[in-house]
Amino acid sequence: MAPSTSAHSAGHPKPRTIGELKRIPDFDSRSAGVSVKNEIRRNLLRAIERNEPLFPGVHGYEDTVIPQIVNALLSRHNFILLGLRGQAKSRILRGLLQFLDPEIPVIAGCEINDNPLQPICRGCRERVAAEGDSAPINWLPRDQRYVEKLATPDVTIADIIGDVDPIRAARGGRDLSDELTIHYGLLPRANRGIFAINELPDLAGKIQVGLFNIMQEGDIQIKGYPLRLPLDVLLVFSANPEDYTARGKIITPLKDRIGAEIRTHYPSTIEEGISITKQEAWTGRDSGYRVEVPDYLRELVEEIAFQARDDKRVDKRSGVSQRLPISVMENVVSNAERRALKNQESVVVPRVSDIYAAMLQFAKERDKLPARLMIWSDPDLLRRVIETRFMKSGADLKFPREVWERYFVPTVGGIPTWEYIGHRILPRPRDLIYLIKSALQFAINRGRTRVEERDFSDAERQYSRFALDALIVEAGVRISSVEDLLLHFVQSSEIITESEISARLVAAHTPASKLEDVIRLFVELTFLGFEVAPNRFEFLYDEQDERKFSIMARKTADETTNGVRRFRIHPAFHAFLEIKPHSATTPGQMIIRL
Repeated sequence: MAPSTSAHSAGHPKPRTIGELKRIPDFDSRSAGVSVKNEIRRNLLRAIERNEPLFPGVHGYEDTVIPQIVNALLSRHNFILLGLRGQAKSRILRGLLQFLDPEIPVIAGCEINDNPLQPICRGCRERVAAEGDSAPINWLPRDQRYVEKLATPDVTIADIIGDVDPIRAARGGRDLSDELTIHYGLLPRANRGIFAINELPDLAGKIQVGLFNIMQEGDIQIKGYPLRLPLDVLLVFSANPEDYTARGKIITPLKDRIGAEIRTHYPSTIEEGISITKQEAWTGRDSGYRVEVPDYLRELVEEIAFQARDDKRVDKRSGVSQRLPISVMENVVSNAERRALKNQESVVVPRVSDIYAAMLQFAKERDKLPARLMIWSDPDLLRRVIETRFMKSGADLKFPREVWERYFVPTVGGIPTWEYIGHRILPRPRDLIYLIKSALQFAINRGRTRVEERDFSDAERQYSRFALDALIVEAGVRISSVEDLLLHFVQSSEIITESEISARLVAAHTPASKLEDVIRLFVELTFLGFEVAPNRFEFLYDEQDERKFSIMARKTADETTNGVRRFRIHPAFHAFLEIKPHSATTPGQMIIRL
């Protein structure tokens, strides 16, 4: 992120001794001895000035968590992130690496990365005194300046601070109290870098005292031997909020020395959750098959986590990790991938049923996992989808019905708004949400807070393209050149006979042997609806109705049109394909199952 601040950054050969380091033109010994907190502050200020992304890959914290972290770093504070699992705490701590210099000089062979010009350990001081400017140095890259430890009850002082090494004492003929007999732990080895401890409350009290001594006094005690060791380190921690605030979990002096307590959180919107899952989930498989994950399915997967977090039966103290939708999405794609390979499909397209299959992976008692068939053709159920979204968006609404009174014109084209919407979409949440979002966006762009008829008209054309694109993806698994086939229905009549459909498909170079299969597929995908009675058309929203509708359509054709079946193109596709209304049929005579 920041340009190198090391002594050789101006194109000079990399120094290998203290003397060479000092002889670099314009070398300033004061800048070489800058503390790690000042180093991070300097590079952070430069990044802010250049408007560079501060924590790439972290979504949803731009206005909440990241500003607090920036303030803590600019204040040169040690800080702690308080949050539930799956809230990017570890990712943020590891992201602090970007604010370190690309590399820094250290005395060669030093266990604690001593500064060549200001050594603090006895071994390095004696070496510099003996060898002077000829003492060798190495260059430590930034990725080796971050040390992380997961706190567990069995972590010891020796792990964190260090311990006396009797073998080293025996080989050197030294007393055990000699500083040169110490085998340093993780914290001293993080000198001139960042030391992170995850789940701080799980750390034993005596180790917390050791941390406090270093943060406050700059000294350590090993086996009862006091040792002055002014380490230069940024200490950062993470913890569960409830454990951190529980009495006895954290010693008060240590808590008092942590300069900033920063609360993390789960994504606040579905869109933020989708962006995180899309970034983290492994959906670009290496099987050679193209994977197409529909946007509505990504939204459904994310909704699982949001609903679980609001559910009273879920323990708020443990939360619902963002890893849940990530794992579900990967299982959804795997299920679709397995199906595509088995059925020799050219594209991997997950379905809603794959979500249920993926959720079985997380159920403790799979046989008790309830399953209910959602009949989305129920208009009341679809209406509640929109009302629930508005009520949860923070809008000042007391009752769900206020959504329609406040944000939407009461009628469109002379019919109630909800009836208009219901007759022009495929009865699925994704389609309803898309149309409503588009209409709202058109209204906002025109400076209004209420959707008018013109907004709905423009949104319907946009939605119609969306519905066709979704159909192309779903049908593309079964037949090739499906887009070309559908475009041959441009400006056709709303009601169309089987022979007219066949003629258009033949014009699109569909083999005669495939005509019946294509028509059946278009019916399955609700592009076409059966005429099951004179001027009564039904679309196949429930697969269980296929045989019944097919028999009714054949019977109606035999009785009214000399055996020629008629179909209706779904209104969802009318706007984009410029379908001509059937003038011989009045709206009152047309019965559509919504």
